[in-house]
Amino acid sequence: MLGSKTNLNTMGRQIAVKSSRKVVKLDARNHKDSTHTKEFSYDRVVKELKIYIDEINIKVAKLLGHSIGGRTMMTFARTKLDMFHHLSRSGRYVHLSLQPE
Repeated sequence: MLGSKTNLNTMGRQIAVKSSRKVVKLDARNHKDSTHTKEFSYDRVVKELKIYIDEINIKVAKLLGHSIGGRTMMTFARTKLDMFHHLSRSGRYVHLSLQPE
């Protein structure tokens, strides 16, 4: 889940309980505990997200983004076609499913 992780706490807990899956919440760049810089681009945030996914060895995932997080998911789908499986939108949230490489 990407956006402001404190805003996603309730939804993250509900998803974890209902799906029995691990839920990881991240602050998008320039939000709360994330890196704060004057420079911002969705391509840069996607690169940072990809590094995080690789570091914790995620092979298959469902990503959920709100606001900046949602736009990041759309950019991720556009630029990481080898990982992209499915993209959908529900209300203000964007869902991205990753497939094994």
